[in-house]
Amino acid sequence: MPDSLSERNGVSVVVASVRDAHHLEACLQSLVPQAAVHSAEIIVARALVGADRIPEENWPGVTFVLVDGPPNIPKVRGAGLARSRGARVVLTEDHCVASPHWLSSLLSVSTDVSVVGGSVDTTQRHRGVDLAAWFAEYGFFSPHAGQDPLLITGANVLYGADVVDNAALWMQEGVWENVVHDRLRDRGVTFVRIPDAVVSQTLHYGVTAFCRDRYAHGKSYAAARIGEHGVGKRVLMAAGSIVLPGVLLLRVARRAGLGAPVDFLRALPWIVVFLMAWSVGECAGYVGGVGADAR
Repeated sequence: MPDSLSERNGVSVVVASVRDAHHLEACLQSLVPQAAVHSAEIIVARALVGADRIPEENWPGVTFVLVDGPPNIPKVRGAGLARSRGARVVLTEDHCVASPHWLSSLLSVSTDVSVVGGSVDTTQRHRGVDLAAWFAEYGFFSPHAGQDPLLITGANVLYGADVVDNAALWMQEGVWENVVHDRLRDRGVTFVRIPDAVVSQTLHYGVTAFCRDRYAHGKSYAAARIGEHGVGKRVLMAAGSIVLPGVLLLRVARRAGLGAPVDFLRALPWIVVFLMAWSVGECAGYVGGVGADAR
């Protein structure tokens, strides 16, 4: 990690990788031409545990950072950000392929803006389960979600030199991006969202596995959100989880469903299932206060 802001130059693209190699290959194929246009370095931070080998020799211009321990996404992200040298650092994940003008769109924003978020679409529209998983996890960050600067995901975000070191440090501690971004907002950092800076996720999902993923993410989110609050506050938040599936469904419908109504209706039954899994996890996080790692 550079020792000061003045030592950061140019642009870095960091890819957090915890999945099968073929996802990363597709991701890099979409990134390399764009990075070349902007003379950007590409850093792949890849979890060692459970990961198949990447043929690094096929990517001579890419720096690979291997991360010990379980495939914890925040820690892998943080390791990649810490290795970056750019004055502007773009973060994405291995299951995302970038649209042709993705990097240019993010970099078009003034350097006075510290955090720039883009959108997440999906390439998997044939199966209702895959669509539902995208709506449930990334519907808030859909290209149809508008310019709300609160809707920024760690799968598609740019950090300026004034915030990237803090983001790297917090993520290496296992902190998810919603907490990182809340901390930065508390410091008065400027956020902007660019809907047409799009990456598309490429994953297929199983119902049981994704329900477990949603439960774990919901539990981690709630545990971080509740902090050190007392029992009364925890009980109140847990009780509110009863109506959470309906609230989340309305938000997803507004942010993404209105822009893709046919897809939304096709996926609706599974969307409800996945949002319920998240809500049960969030309730458990409020009660227990301890999150679980999620991929």
